[in-house]
Amino acid sequence: NMNYSARLQLLHFLFGIANADGHVEDNERRLIENIAKEMGIGNSDFESIQAMFVRNVDADYKILEIEPTASNEELKKAYSRMAMK
Repeated sequence: NMNYSARLQLLHFLFGIANADGHVEDNERRLIENIAKEMGIGNSDFESIQAMFVRNVDADYKILEIEPTASNEELKKAYSRMAMK
């Protein structure tokens, strides 16, 4: 019964709880991924939120849902889209 924005916030909270010990274990990540799928969260939104907690080289690009080769204009547009979410 939650709107999409509230479900995204819940997903963010779940990752925050999993990261409380400073690391998101793989089994925690898989469980959160299953919960996200059941809540109807899109894969790109899941990867974006996951990248906030599970760091890798391209995490910032995943958060903004763009490719590392994106132009400055694409970067600005992606940032605006993320702010709207």
